Amino acid sequence: LQENATTLTDFLALAGGPAADAASVAYILKPNADSTGEPQKIAVDLDELFKTRRNELDAALAGGEVVYVPVAPQVFVYGSVLQPGSISLKKPTTFLEALALAGGFQDNADTARVRLNRKLRGVREQSLYINVDRLENGKEQDPYLQEGDIIIVSASGSKNFFSGAWDFIRGIFSVSYRLNP
Repeated sequence: LQENATTLTDFLALAGGPAADAASVAYILKPNADSTGEPQKIAVDLDELFKTRRNELDAALAGGEVVYVPVAPQVFVYGSVLQPGSISLKKPTTFLEALALAGGFQDNADTARVRLNRKLRGVREQSLYINVDRLENGKEQDPYLQEGDIIIVSASGSKNFFSGAWDFIRGIFSVSYRLNP
């Protein structure tokens, strides 16, 4: 500990700040045990601390304490989206928000049957099929995502067929135009 660095924000600044994939909570582990014999654990909401700058949220630290900032939970979006990949759940995130963070749908996406795979109690997996149009129109509730959720956006067979047919027709006219100057 240093005299000029005794608060949570001081230590986070000395460490270079939270990593890009860090959760929005920091845990302070105090060596004095609670009634169960475990170290006392204090959670600090970093988003609230940094936005409000309230001094009562900026915990004073003492020797022997540990500051731990975990990696944010991840969800995964892949298939017919513009930017497939993982998304950090730094705050409660809904299904539609995750799709927006993935850049939205490709033209051939089947928005009527987007699959959400979710592990139940770490053992079984549950698949839910979600109609995005019903979510956007408020006919169904937009579910909040949980760590490890996987969103799979399939390509629509009919959209692929019509897109392929349109490309074929455009190709015919393009070739005939080039052959007949």
